[in-house]
Amino acid sequence: SPPVLGLLVPAALLGCRRQPPTADDTAAPGDAADLSVEAERSEVIPTVVALTVTSEAGLDAWDAVSVEVALDGGPVRTLACAPADANTCTARAWGLKPSRTYTFTAVGESGGAGERGGAATVETGAVPSALVDLTVEGADAMAAAGGYYVTAFVSSPSTPVILDADGDIVWWYTDDPDTESIISRVIVSADGESVVYLNFPTRAEDQYAEHDLVRVSIDGTESTRTSLAMPHHDFCELPDGTLAVIAYDRIEVDGEPVDGDKVFEVAPDGTVTTAWSLWDELDYDPELASELEGTGWSHANAIDCLPDGSGYDISLSNLHSIYRIDRSTGLAREIVGGAGSAWTDADDGDEVLFDRIHQFEFTDEGVLVFDNGTTEELDSHASYWLLNDDGTATLAWDHHQEPPLFVGSLGDASFLPDGSRLLTWSTAGILEAVDEGGATLWSVQTDIGAALGYVTRLESLD
Repeated sequence: SPPVLGLLVPAALLGCRRQPPTADDTAAPGDAADLSVEAERSEVIPTVVALTVTSEAGLDAWDAVSVEVALDGGPVRTLACAPADANTCTARAWGLKPSRTYTFTAVGESGGAGERGGAATVETGAVPSALVDLTVEGADAMAAAGGYYVTAFVSSPSTPVILDADGDIVWWYTDDPDTESIISRVIVSADGESVVYLNFPTRAEDQYAEHDLVRVSIDGTESTRTSLAMPHHDFCELPDGTLAVIAYDRIEVDGEPVDGDKVFEVAPDGTVTTAWSLWDELDYDPELASELEGTGWSHANAIDCLPDGSGYDISLSNLHSIYRIDRSTGLAREIVGGAGSAWTDADDGDEVLFDRIHQFEFTDEGVLVFDNGTTEELDSHASYWLLNDDGTATLAWDHHQEPPLFVGSLGDASFLPDGSRLLTWSTAGILEAVDEGGATLWSVQTDIGAALGYVTRLESLD
């Protein structure tokens, strides 16, 4: 059978009343023979499996029906089964390891007791040979950290992928292999039904055109594209499913084009609106931004949606700033770093806290940033700044590679649940967890020549 792509999304837990058996029932409720399961591997992504459970006595005969998923007799995970009709319910298994044998067992619950019914066995497909090979160090520590890591291989072709806690590639989707593009951000939608990524070109001369925001179903069988004018680098999802996408915003100054930035909002129905423009905040001032050739004036690099849906945070690399945008006004509510910053360096009073930042993460006390550093020093690093109530910012943590490592584009930093830091040295192809002292706990590295996009860690795909 053709290869299949996979991730695992459980349905809502079924609750129903048990009916008493009759003498004529050959498969009575409460009897394991009543439940059977069919498992069908996706024809597009070989690690996604669709599951159908059938109860001959009817689903109403059970308090609940679920599916147990076991890998080669190993640990078991349980998926809820959503009713499809009176006798069947469905579930989807994804995030499965490639080239492995899984057993799916129907389980019915009645009166607090569980009955294990029929089972089906599926061998998942192999990772395509064109994908990047990975080297994992500290595998036990990575497994202990758990979770899934949603990112992209920036190679040829650029590919959205998900890694599990062993560093195995458990989901991937091959777009057009002939397209020269960069996939910098990949997300699993909040409803768990799709993977979304931004495709923009590798060639600078092609950046200022229309490019696609791509949404792919978990099993890879359906995809939609939203074409946007000059999107780049990053997007995020608001609580209502709206996507906020960074794009260039070109104006003309003295007959010459100048590129600022704006945010498109793409509603769930596909409607596109412009929600914010930097030109509503600032006038062009060639002295304000430290431009790198070919990067535009402000050069936004990353955007994070606020959990309450009220706005988003945007890093503007050439302005050395993070802007917190209020959706209700379409203006900055707060600025961290650079001109207009609400905080200055506690040591020297300088407004400039960052050199050239890409991704970042706010905490209750401050902000963790991936700072690419300057092209003169060639020393990228991750820094944690405490944002104090008195308007000062204190550098609480600063981590550099030894020997120094320069990441020319992208780069990501976030906290793991245990307080360690998850760092993505994108163009070096390194994803690692480091402790507060800077010691590497575990790492994943790509082949030479391949880069990593931004990384989002998910605790679970269920």
